[in-house]
Amino acid sequence: MASPQPASHPWHKELPRLGSEEEFAALRRIFRESEYSTEGLKRHFNVGKLEEYKTPPIDVRESQPVERPIDALIRLFLDAVYVEEAALARALPGEAVAALWSLNLLARSPQRAGQCYSNFSIPPAGGVLTTMDRAAGPDGAICALPADVVYPAVVENTRDFVAGLPDTPCEALLDIGTGTGIAALEGARYARHCWGTDIIARPVRFAEFNRRLNGLGNMTTLLGDLYEPVEGLTFDRIVTHPPYVPARKTGLVFRDGGEDGEQIIRRVVEGLPRFLRPGGRMYSLHMASDRTGEPYEQRIRKWLGSQQAEFDVVVVTLQIHEPKDFLGRQLNVIKRDPGEVGFWMEMWEANKTEFLVYSWVLVRRHDGSRPPVTARAHAGEEYRPRHREWLLDFESDAAAAGGTAMLLAGRPVLSPHCELVVLNRVRDGRFNAEEFQTRTHRPFDNSARIEGWVAELIAECDGTRTGQEHFDRRVAQGVLPADASAAEFAGVLRWLISNGILRLPDRPLD
Repeated sequence: MASPQPASHPWHKELPRLGSEEEFAALRRIFRESEYSTEGLKRHFNVGKLEEYKTPPIDVRESQPVERPIDALIRLFLDAVYVEEAALARALPGEAVAALWSLNLLARSPQRAGQCYSNFSIPPAGGVLTTMDRAAGPDGAICALPADVVYPAVVENTRDFVAGLPDTPCEALLDIGTGTGIAALEGARYARHCWGTDIIARPVRFAEFNRRLNGLGNMTTLLGDLYEPVEGLTFDRIVTHPPYVPARKTGLVFRDGGEDGEQIIRRVVEGLPRFLRPGGRMYSLHMASDRTGEPYEQRIRKWLGSQQAEFDVVVVTLQIHEPKDFLGRQLNVIKRDPGEVGFWMEMWEANKTEFLVYSWVLVRRHDGSRPPVTARAHAGEEYRPRHREWLLDFESDAAAAGGTAMLLAGRPVLSPHCELVVLNRVRDGRFNAEEFQTRTHRPFDNSARIEGWVAELIAECDGTRTGQEHFDRRVAQGVLPADASAAEFAGVLRWLISNGILRLPDRPLD
């Protein structure tokens, strides 16, 4: 969204009206028949992805003819500039124009006689339409953003969040901090029922409007703090894209996550023992911190409290920054108040922050019959959400009672994406291999030092021998002592597989 600048913003004082079903039906009909949708606009603009469409300069937008229904809808809700009322009446059916006015989607210009504009933007996002606050005036003027501004569903980080959520069936889905309602709107395609909660009334109104605009009967929007509106309910899927920017006081509700940026996600995690069903999963995309002696995944486990043994925790990092590097990037993009910069540095030093990690967090509640899993990986080339699920499932099976037997019975193969770097040093006039490092880039990015015998082991993994046979071979060769534990060897295999160095053919990673 545009950087806040002092200016009037009359449309931020407006709310969409929750009108009759007949009015929403008329609206849905004109959007559908004009092909104002993600796929329809891609065809209209001849682009592979809708985000490839670049909004033209305002004079170009205003010069475009308004002849067909889709022209009018683009002008109003995508390009978001003025439209002559007479042209609007010619391009759209009367019932559609009436519904636009009745639902408070349109306003008349006090400066331009006979022209109107949209109070809100309505861009398609994935398979749904999302009404949201506009960031600039119909004349292109940048406006200040109020604290309760409704964050758009079409910006990159929100698109990444929604695209990274599973599309498998579930019974009850809760979207915390729902905003436009985008995660619940998309989730309603595969969940029996969805709930969206938000602490601010404005986004709840927009989410409810979007529910009706998309004609969804299996979604409920509620006002309140985190879990408060759904007290007494439980869910098998909880999703959240929480605010995570550190702030001494809240300026923009969608952005600021408390003094350390983690207050919202911490409270979401703390509520999981009460609200997440056995077998249920929580998904979140946000920034948090690794602290001295406390990597982020271990801090999540602490937040789960006395019932943490019932939960698996997987963190897949997308970006990792040292605090000073992150601050430098921020200052290159957004002008920050010097006092805010100083506060951030003092806070990071006080809580011993070593790294800021932008990551996916997956928490699953299991049945308690095995030790809990805590795993972490860094997303590499061609990383997809299914790889996060694979890591959780593999680690869970490996931790279960039959995990050691599974690993020893498997026939591991070397990943085609693994590299082995060998450092040779001159000893007695000859090169001697002394250090070994593996590198993998797909789908997880990993670099690790290994011992020489492990380098020989992975080189021999071609799928012809079981893990047990590899273990027996190393014991027979004297590489491992005669009293070596097969279970400990299985632990080595587990680490090599979870880090993408080895693979099991019956548990494909790609």
